[in-house]
Amino acid sequence: MKKGSWLKKGIASIGVLSLVVAAGCSSSSEPAAAGQPKAEATGDSSATEAAATTGQDFKIGYLPATIDTLFFVAQEEGYFKEEGLNTELIPFGNSGEGLNAIKAGKLDVGAFGTAAPLSFIDKGASDLTIIGGAGGKGNGIIAKPELENEFQDIQGFKGKKVATVKLSNGDAVWRKGLVDAGIDLEKDVEIVELGSPAEVLQSVKKGAVDAGIVWAPFMEMAKEQGLKVVKYTDDYFPGHPCCRQVALSENLKERKDDYKAFFRALLRAEKFYNENKEETIEHIAKYVKTDRKIIEADAYGGDLLISADPNKHGVEEYWEGMKKIDYVQSEENIDKNINTALYEEALNALVEKNPDDAFYQKTLELFKKQNS
Repeated sequence: MKKGSWLKKGIASIGVLSLVVAAGCSSSSEPAAAGQPKAEATGDSSATEAAATTGQDFKIGYLPATIDTLFFVAQEEGYFKEEGLNTELIPFGNSGEGLNAIKAGKLDVGAFGTAAPLSFIDKGASDLTIIGGAGGKGNGIIAKPELENEFQDIQGFKGKKVATVKLSNGDAVWRKGLVDAGIDLEKDVEIVELGSPAEVLQSVKKGAVDAGIVWAPFMEMAKEQGLKVVKYTDDYFPGHPCCRQVALSENLKERKDDYKAFFRALLRAEKFYNENKEETIEHIAKYVKTDRKIIEADAYGGDLLISADPNKHGVEEYWEGMKKIDYVQSEENIDKNINTALYEEALNALVEKNPDDAFYQKTLELFKKQNS
């Protein structure tokens, strides 16, 4: 029972530390009700594989933000249904709540940050497995225009006061970047930990801090309010993962075919996202209640990567980076909590069915690069 006691304390503390420990992937907006999936079939559906699913309900946890675009598209385009899944999309306000729901068996999968699940695993949640991704990048440092030049070199953070949401994606990547550059987090920079990206934005705007770490859609909001995105966290950790797909390890064994169907649907959604901009924005807007212009800038502006790829190498580097900044104490190898096989099998099935499709071929090459 010691493990259960830890979960009440450790996981609760993560929820308090980050209003949206969404790994820098969350929006403060309330989500709209999930739309009904379309029934029409498309050319790359996998009817044979779909017949192998269990038929049990498949509950997906998400954060109402652009990073979870693939969930929204797969639901609205009917891909989950075509792959044999009876899905329900369930919104959460922060990653801690979502991960607790997975632990309690209330969700079959969810995309809840990178720092958050790694922190859970570090504190004893060894039954959590990272099986895929929602995307990457999408975090940045904002400041007033007159300070923009000071932060072009990472050494410019020395002597500055910087606001952040602890354990958010941008927070962890930025801190790692400072340590990699030889900057002492205790002595060289004053870090102000706030409860939400909205608070960070306002602190920068009021001049209470010199800079702040936020994420989509708050980077676009900051621009609209006269601030500058002076650097992107991608500059410190190129292509870093954001919002990993997480599930209970035992479920992956018992419902293997369901998870492969899940990834086939997400991969088809990713192809749709790349080829159907206007329709994708419409789908996102049903779940993310913010200005359409901001949704478009987030989803297609180039600062946010949308991809279901597990990016094992990125997670491994992230894990080691969290050790450097004392967010992780474990000396264990994170590989035992990463499963790339389900995604790979789903991708291979789509490649086999669509051998001449350039998108699936390109996605397969990316998988080999990031996971082999």
